[in-house]
Amino acid sequence: MLGNSEAANESLEITSKILNSYELRQKLIEEIINKCVKYKLDGINLDFENMKQEDKDMYSRFIIELAPRLKEIGLVISVDVTAPDGGETWSMCFDRNVIGDVADYIVFMAYDEYGVSSTKPGTTSGYDWIKLNLNKFLETEKIKSEKIILAVPFYTRVWTTNSEGKIISRNTVNMKNIDKVLPSNVQKQWDNNLKQNYVEYEDGKNKKQIWIEDIDSLKEKLSLISQNSLAGVASWQKDMEQEEVWKIIEENLK
Repeated sequence: MLGNSEAANESLEITSKILNSYELRQKLIEEIINKCVKYKLDGINLDFENMKQEDKDMYSRFIIELAPRLKEIGLVISVDVTAPDGGETWSMCFDRNVIGDVADYIVFMAYDEYGVSSTKPGTTSGYDWIKLNLNKFLETEKIKSEKIILAVPFYTRVWTTNSEGKIISRNTVNMKNIDKVLPSNVQKQWDNNLKQNYVEYEDGKNKKQIWIEDIDSLKEKLSLISQNSLAGVASWQKDMEQEEVWKIIEENLK
């Protein structure tokens, strides 16, 4: 059995092998087209993660080859990407300008600002961080606003640090369950830069910190769609959300 790092490396190499082979790319494209036809799909969403930075152009080539095949049969293609600034295999592996030009939509996964690889606790998705990166999509990467879909998180993390400030856990909690993990005597504090509620409390000798993703933070994120004339909203992931989320989304996208 492979460990997480070994599995990630194996996945990285397999993806690289496919992207750098014309024959393997065409085989994958044919399989995608066949599945779209078989299941009568409206389109596909590509979500390639953990890729080599040096394969950036080959990933673009794959999309350039796939997109016209989908359009021939009237299907839509959207492509997920991360924020422009980040790690080599998480962020620097995308040519967002090319993807935004070729695909029907480019989906900005606006989450994991602080995630599983972070060395210090922080928010999953701060409003100021999203706004800054949307500006990069629009101004630096020169992507048309009507092609950008903003993907928001339906989860948050409970960060636990010890007395030395070292992270000892970063548990993911569904949006719909966040109030269940909060002690009754903890007061939420609104952070006006991040546009979300924050709580901090002691748990024995450890400290808990939570930057909460809830209806309040979601409304603020959704406001960026109309402010920037974006194409719409996506999310990760279904069934993590509170029930009223869909009404809020509907109201904000009118």
